[in-house]
Amino acid sequence: MTMTTTSSEETTTTTETVVWCFILTKPRVTDAVAELLEQWFAEREGATLLYQGYSEKKGQGVLLLELTDPNDDYGWLAEALDQEKRIADYSFYEDDGPDEAEGED
Repeated sequence: MTMTTTSSEETTTTTETVVWCFILTKPRVTDAVAELLEQWFAEREGATLLYQGYSEKKGQGVLLLELTDPNDDYGWLAEALDQEKRIADYSFYEDDGPDEAEGED
C-alpha cells in the first residue's frame, strides 16, 4: 500500500496502537523528504502523511506521519531517518488507544 496524504479530519485508525513520527527538515527540502518517505513506504502498510508544512518559530520543514502497522516496530525507520542528512530531527510518539479507565466516574 502506498503512503497516503490526508487531512486530519479524514483520518480513521483501524488499529488501537498508533505511532506518530514528527520529522523536522531543512525548509528547502521538505518536498524531497516527503517523496523519500513515499518511496520508503511504497511496499508497506499503515502509513499516512497527516501534515507537511513549516514550523512557526524557525520555519523548519515539518512532516507528521501516522503509523498504524501493529507488526512493525519502526526501528528500520529510525535508522533510515538517522542516516538521512536532510532530516534535522525526529521523534516517535505512541498511543495505545483509549485508556480503559477513561470515562469512569
